[in-house]
Amino acid sequence: MNEVKVKRNAAATVFSDLFSFPKYQLQIYHALHPEDTDITAEQLANVTLSSILVTGIYNDLGFTVRDKRIILIEAQSTWSVNITYRCLEYLLGEWKQHLSRTEQNIYGKKAVRLPSPELYVLYTGEEPHNETELKLSREIFPGQDIPVEAVVKILYRGKRGDILDQYVRFTEILRETIRENGYDASTAEKVVNRCIRENILTDYMKERGAEIMAAMLDIFDQEKVWDMALKAERREGREEGIEKGREEGREKGREEGREEGAAGIIRICRQMMHLDDQAIIQILMKEMNLPQNRAVAILSNYDHPSSNPD
Repeated sequence: MNEVKVKRNAAATVFSDLFSFPKYQLQIYHALHPEDTDITAEQLANVTLSSILVTGIYNDLGFTVRDKRIILIEAQSTWSVNITYRCLEYLLGEWKQHLSRTEQNIYGKKAVRLPSPELYVLYTGEEPHNETELKLSREIFPGQDIPVEAVVKILYRGKRGDILDQYVRFTEILRETIRENGYDASTAEKVVNRCIRENILTDYMKERGAEIMAAMLDIFDQEKVWDMALKAERREGREEGIEKGREEGREKGREEGREEGAAGIIRICRQMMHLDDQAIIQILMKEMNLPQNRAVAILSNYDHPSSNPD
């Protein structure tokens, strides 16, 4: 689906694909809980969300352990404390799936049974951080006493040679190769071959090499088109904003320049990527640092110019 290609980069795609296989889920569980020596792959169940309601939001990895514990892991190359909110949203989506699957009644007298959660972020970015956990209350509601909490543990890499360490090393190889080659057709092959030479995710790379390279090339092609088109639209929006700023006032010109930039992004998403409205809203929020209601208003105004966004 186009929506997935735009939202996921190559590293995130490999993460989700890698840990969709039971044997690699078992390895990541062992990395998190080495004390549980009796666990088998058959006792793990992949429950990764593909979407939550109609928002188009999905998580990177979710699996249950003996149907009593649920582990959610997000792989992030960009540091963001908002992961606390997102993990809570993913957890609620997972619990909702569980209740539906087990046919439990949330309106009944009997307490429902839910798998106990563990929330993690595997951080692979270059910006240095040393936090061990993030809390929703501390990051989103500092100084306030709120009746809900989400605690997300931060993983940086595992023990040398374990599955977490190998995945982080893969992201480093990917980043280095893109810097050297750019989004070139040979980049994907070089990444896979180097991982095999350096004994990084070797079995996975040998088993899934062709699929990994095809997925990378698809993403690289789209990212090249996206980057070029986005830069052109931003430049055009800035230039139009500057010109209008001279004529109508600096601040009004900047605002209209931002609106032109947003319109350009919407045109790219519609005409080149063929994305639906939910995907476009997510992209506007990310690329222009907008709250959801503002992104919705801008898209609505684009489709119906007579309306005015707040």
